[in-house]
Amino acid sequence: MVTACAAACPTQAIRFGTLDSPDIAGARKDPRHYRLLEELGTEPRTSYLARRRNPGTRPHEAARAPGRAAVDTALDPDAGRRH
Repeated sequence: MVTACAAACPTQAIRFGTLDSPDIAGARKDPRHYRLLEELGTEPRTSYLARRRNPGTRPHEAARAPGRAAVDTALDPDAGRRH
């Protein structure tokens, strides 16, 4: 079964299934896997994979000054979720 949103996603970023399906089980074992507010005991059913980044591959990142990395990381809302 494929949901309409999963079928419409051109990057296949949306996955739907039971916890024992191979696709979902494999994603949950990925070190980038996280669930929002899990530490508060909310037991969320939706989980996420942190974004993969390959710094230096985009033109604006290649020209970045050496001292800017700490500032950019501090302003990045996903920085604390990366594993």
